[in-house]
Amino acid sequence: MTQIINAIYEEGVLKPLEPLDIQEHAKVRVIIESKMPESQSLYENIITEIRKRQLARGYKSPTREDVDSYLQAERDSWEK
Repeated sequence: MTQIINAIYEEGVLKPLEPLDIQEHAKVRVIIESKMPESQSLYENIITEIRKRQLARGYKSPTREDVDSYLQAERDSWEK
């Protein structure tokens, strides 16, 4: 079973912020993932919303080849 929970680290101990659905003395594996700052979360939410709106309008991101071709054309124009 997998559970994702929030916890706080205090005085050398991880303290869950909500009840856990496990038995006493159960062995578990813990993966530590720092919670991102609120500003980072807000940024990611904005980017996600922009991408959703772009897809809804039929926007297709340029491929790597498209970008490389554009950049090469720009570089070529500098030499003229």
